[in-house]
Amino acid sequence: MSSPNADTVRRLYDGWARGDFAVDMDAFDPGVEFEMAWIPDRVTSRGLDGMAAAWRDYLGAWQEFTTGSIEELVEAGDTIAVLNRIRGRGKHSNVPVENLAAAVFTFRDGKIVRLVLTTPQEAMAAVGRGVR
Repeated sequence: MSSPNADTVRRLYDGWARGDFAVDMDAFDPGVEFEMAWIPDRVTSRGLDGMAAAWRDYLGAWQEFTTGSIEELVEAGDTIAVLNRIRGRGKHSNVPVENLAAAVFTFRDGKIVRLVLTTPQEAMAAVGRGVR
């Protein structure tokens, strides 16, 4: 049986896989902490506007970018770790990229209060698991 928090994460990824990065924004706390911890120049922001700006900046480097469906979702209390594939083509390099991506969602009172895009190893460690 799926929890409401897991259902929320699945709805987000369903939208993101369709290219809808504004899907279900009401799932996020207005003061959400957002971090892109897996890129060389780590990005952190606070609030919905800050998260949107960070995404726009990041996606601006790609001529194509897609978020794949969830490959693994692990829930530990109010924390959910997700593994999925991302695919893209660099705007300037024209080089295609495909990687296993990971995210850690932290919920409080049914809202996402923190979202960290990180490595698969760190995401699974956040929920007490290793990467398969």
